Amino acid sequence: MIVSELSAAAEHNAEKAGYATCYEMKVAASFHSLFPFIFGKASAAGLDDSDMLPGVSSGDKWSNGSTGLQHQIMRKMNDVSYQLDTNIKQVYQNHPEARQLAIDCVTASKRFIIDFIFFVSQEYATWQTRGFSKKEAWKVVCQIIRRIFADLESTWVSTRHVRDKGNMDYTTANIIFATLKCHDIMSQNVQHQFHEHPAVSCIITRHLAANFVKPDQSSDTKISKVEAKVAACMTKLDSLESKLHAKLSKN
Repeated sequence: MIVSELSAAAEHNAEKAGYATCYEMKVAASFHSLFPFIFGKASAAGLDDSDMLPGVSSGDKWSNGSTGLQHQIMRKMNDVSYQLDTNIKQVYQNHPEARQLAIDCVTASKRFIIDFIFFVSQEYATWQTRGFSKKEAWKVVCQIIRRIFADLESTWVSTRHVRDKGNMDYTTANIIFATLKCHDIMSQNVQHQFHEHPAVSCIITRHLAANFVKPDQSSDTKISKVEAKVAACMTKLDSLESKLHAKLSKN
C-alpha cells in the first residue's frame, strides 16, 4: 500500500512538472546534482570550499564495519540492479536496440561503482598507513571524489536546461549523448584504476607537494655529534665499571 502511494505520488509530481513518466523526471533531476544523493547535496553548481563531502563528513561514516556507507551500497546493489533491469524491459520492450544500450549502460555503471567503492576504501586506508590521521586521510579522499564527479558533471552540465516540450527528440538525443560521454569518463577512470587517472594523480601530487617537508641538511652532522657524545659516555661508563670491579675485588 505504501509503495503504491509513493508510486502514485511520483507519477503525480512528474505530470505536474510536465514529464510523461516519473522515469523522465528522475533522469532530468539527476543532471542537476554534482554528487549522488548518498554523498549529500553540494551548493549551487558545486561552488563550495568544503574539505569533506556534504553527506559524508568523516571516514568512519564511509567505512565503519557493517554500518559503513560502502557496505550499505554493496548490500543494495542487487536490489537496484534488479529494479533497473525490470524498468528497462518494461519501458523498452518493443525497442531491442534501445533496450540493449540501456542494459550495457547499467552493466558499465555497476562496474564503475564497485571499482569506485574499492578504490575509495583502499585510498582511505593507504593514506593512514602513510602517517596521516583519519581526518586528514579522508580529506584527501574527498578531494579525489570531488574531482571525479566534477569531471562527470562537465559532461552532463549542458543538459540541465535542454528540455524542449516542442521537440522531445532533440531533448532525448542531448540526454543520451551526455550520458554516453559520462560513461566515457567512467570507463577511463576504471581503465586507469582511478589512482593512475591524470585527474586523480594531479590531486595526489598537489597534496603531497603541500605537505612536503624539506629535509634538514645539517641533520647528518647533528646525528654524528650525538653519536660521538654517546660513545664518550659509554667509554666513561666502562672506565667507572672497571674501577668499581677493582675495588670490590680488593674488599
